Amino acid sequence: MSAIEFVVRDSAGAIQRGVVGGDIAPASFQVTENQDISLNLRPGQILGYARRGEALEITLIDGRVIVVEGFFSADGFPENRLLISADGVLQEVELVAGEGSVYYANYAAAEAFGKWSPDDALYFLDGPVEVADAAGAMAADAGATMAANTFGAGLAGLGGWGLGGAAAVAGGVAVLGDGDGGGGGPQPPTVTITDGTSGTGTTVNSDDHEDGVTIDGEGTPGADVSVTVDNTTETTVVGEDGNWSVTFDPADVPGGEYETDVTVVISNENGSSTVTDTLVVDTVATVTFDGAAVGGDGTVNGEEAAGTVTLTGTVEAGSTVVVTVGGNSYGATVDGTTWAVDLPPGALPGGEYDQSVSVTATDGHGNSATTSGTFHVDTVTSVTIDTSGAGGDGTVNGAEHAGGTVLMGTAQPGSSVVVTLGGASQTVTATQAGTWSTTFSSAEVPAGESTLVATAVATDAAGNTASASGTVVVDTLVNDLTQTEVAGGADAVVNGVEQGQPITFGGTVEAGSTVYVTMAGTTVQAAVTGTSWTATFPAGTLPDGEYETAMTVTATDAAGNTASLTETVAVDTLVNTLTQNTPVEGDDMVNAAEAADGITLTGSVEAGSSVMVTLSANGVVTTRAASVDANGGWSVDFAPGEIPGGEYDAQVSIVATDAAGNTASLTDTLAIDTVAPEAPIIASYSQGASGVRDIGAQLTDNSTKVLELDSDGNLNALGYDVTEDTTWNEVVFDFDAPIPTGSHLVVQNTDAAGNEASTLFVLEEPNTNVVDLSAPGLGEVNIGAIDLQFADDSELTLTAEIVAGLSDSTDTLVVHGGAGDQVVMAGAERDDAASGEVINGRAYDVYTIGDDGATVYVDEDISVTI
Repeated sequence: MSAIEFVVRDSAGAIQRGVVGGDIAPASFQVTENQDISLNLRPGQILGYARRGEALEITLIDGRVIVVEGFFSADGFPENRLLISADGVLQEVELVAGEGSVYYANYAAAEAFGKWSPDDALYFLDGPVEVADAAGAMAADAGATMAANTFGAGLAGLGGWGLGGAAAVAGGVAVLGDGDGGGGGPQPPTVTITDGTSGTGTTVNSDDHEDGVTIDGEGTPGADVSVTVDNTTETTVVGEDGNWSVTFDPADVPGGEYETDVTVVISNENGSSTVTDTLVVDTVATVTFDGAAVGGDGTVNGEEAAGTVTLTGTVEAGSTVVVTVGGNSYGATVDGTTWAVDLPPGALPGGEYDQSVSVTATDGHGNSATTSGTFHVDTVTSVTIDTSGAGGDGTVNGAEHAGGTVLMGTAQPGSSVVVTLGGASQTVTATQAGTWSTTFSSAEVPAGESTLVATAVATDAAGNTASASGTVVVDTLVNDLTQTEVAGGADAVVNGVEQGQPITFGGTVEAGSTVYVTMAGTTVQAAVTGTSWTATFPAGTLPDGEYETAMTVTATDAAGNTASLTETVAVDTLVNTLTQNTPVEGDDMVNAAEAADGITLTGSVEAGSSVMVTLSANGVVTTRAASVDANGGWSVDFAPGEIPGGEYDAQVSIVATDAAGNTASLTDTLAIDTVAPEAPIIASYSQGASGVRDIGAQLTDNSTKVLELDSDGNLNALGYDVTEDTTWNEVVFDFDAPIPTGSHLVVQNTDAAGNEASTLFVLEEPNTNVVDLSAPGLGEVNIGAIDLQFADDSELTLTAEIVAGLSDSTDTLVVHGGAGDQVVMAGAERDDAASGEVINGRAYDVYTIGDDGATVYVDEDISVTI
């Protein structure tokens, strides 16, 4: 018994070949999952399929069982692919589980050998070994029930059937003879289809159809064969060689792409047999070209043409496609039902035109189809930019900047134009007339002085771009407008002298500008040289006074921009509020005491001024700077030595200079009277038991009063009544109370200037005749005379220091007295020439004492010791 050949191919493509089920060959072989197994058998040689565990049992019609170990998974799922092949035909076996362990089989034709199938290694080109018909014996002996199933047919029970001969198998459908199971009677003829149908791996293409549709087969020699396709039947007789063939007219089998049933009936005197199959007709091929998809939008622009341009379309799976563009042919890549071809860079000439395309497709059955189409090529565009509209002259000044900056140009109609000016961008669309325009707001264009680059980038409908550029000058300001020359000299204040002269201002400005300067209602045009300007106002432009006025400079540059600045001009043409405080010393009269202390002159003046004061006093001229406080109060001191004694008018001159340099002056006359009046002459007195009750002093034009020098040496005011006795030419002081013993009287004369001279009227003291001149009260008055006539035998001691201390205004002392009185003046000298001086009708001797030559007049009746 001959063995059956098999081929096993694993998932890596490795091939294993062998034999199984022969006299010496094993009845089984081992496989693993995901392997392809091909047996050299025809469907009619297989009686049935069953599963035993993980093994597949294949029962042949001669009773042999071939076992494929490891075909199933543990749960009965086929893990491998089973095929059968003979005479160059490959069919895949689809196993469908039935009842129990039985499996039914469907047979599906694989691609014909030689069509570059990946299963070529699984084909057997020769016929299989003959398998003897043992089915009848098997059925009789075992009463077995077996089934051959194809395309879902039910299991055919063989128990009551005598096969009586070999089963005829065609296209996977087994048609059993009608024997009675005994196997000894005449056998009906057998028939198979060997070419022209699906079961034989044949598809009718356009070439086949054009010559007529031919179906070939084998059968019992001499038997009649009828082949029916749809409603058309062709007949023939099986030749002596066992082959038969029929051809259908193309008109009887319509072209197209479809499947239809084929029925073959063979008959002779022993009966008839029938096999069926499917006629597969495919006489057409299809192909399309999608011109709208080229470049993504049906148009190839310049950027796309510079790269790879892809053409696409649809086609039957497995077809080959050739694309012709511009006289060049390109083989397309087919993926499923889509084809694509890449045109290399430069394959499409530049310009704007429609490109034609021809596409020819040949499907897997040899049918061909051709289509054509076009796509648009547009690789060019253009754009211009005109910056002269910016400001009307390509320069944007301040006023134009506020209204927006206009740029314009041309581009292909409908193009999108991105216009950039400096750092701002706007997008506009070109009109159908091919123009564009846009305005940049003042916020988008920086103010100042700069040159901005303006660009326009146009993108047309095809996506082509073009660019153009220009410049826009922005000048919105007048540069460097300053004032550097200030009126009023170094202190920037126009004083009276400067106000009476021409006033000049100056500064800097952008070259080429025009400058006008306005001040105090007067406008003058400045002279501009390079970047400097100078403006001169005539003398008297500014009125007198102390104030501030605005000076405004307005400049206009060559671009028409204007700028201005305003400065404040300080004007001060006079000294404010120069005064002298009067009266000086309270009465505008300087007496001896005031002169002895020095005098102070005061007044007011403009704050910040300086004041010089000149005092011309009896030939002595003294000029001194006054002190001026923050509020403008001024004062100046003149020392005693700067005020000569005497009685005269001193001249005062005051000159003030303010901070602006203005001057003002005033003059005044100051009365000087340092001549003290004569000390009062005591003309009378009266005494009571308790003391002196009144005295009479010689009447003068001076003011006379009486004070008490008490026993403690203090000077006290007295209460008294005053009467003038014109008969005796006296002023009489009638005391409110008698003057007690131990006290003395001071009679004081004060003239109109306030000069004062007093007489110490010595009263009788108990227990002493010595006159005490150390009383502190005597320092408060100027003692010009000592009257000893009331005190008997008084003793008076004088020194140069005592004489000088008795009076601040003079170094002269008169001593009145009588024959009992004594005066001691050690170191004094008698002035014989001057002696005999008559005072109030009495003669007086004259003495000088001390280095300064103090003068002492002593009544000649008084005893003098020197």
